[in-house]
Amino acid sequence: EFGKKAIVGVAAIELGDRAALLRSVGVDPVFRRQGLGATLTNTAFEGCRMAGRRIVYCFSTGAGSYWQRFGFREVSVREVIDALPDSPQVNHFDRIGWLPTEIAWRKDL
Repeated sequence: EFGKKAIVGVAAIELGDRAALLRSVGVDPVFRRQGLGATLTNTAFEGCRMAGRRIVYCFSTGAGSYWQRFGFREVSVREVIDALPDSPQVNHFDRIGWLPTEIAWRKDL
């Protein structure tokens, strides 16, 4: 309905001391394939730049080809742990035993 507002997409980042972690990007299925995910992702990158972070990491076991389109390259999970030791997501994945099965990605801004 015209005039109504709704959240149709979201991007979340964690800012560490020297780097950032892209936590997630999600778009309501009705609004996919319109470039909204790319816009949200690029806006998250701009937020990282504005905060003085020049490295962005993410974890993704199933969408690596998507992240490669944005210039991410695969790196070791250890690199992410070392760069973001206080990250809530890193610590959560460690507690639940997911870190050994994760695939880590890095983008230099």
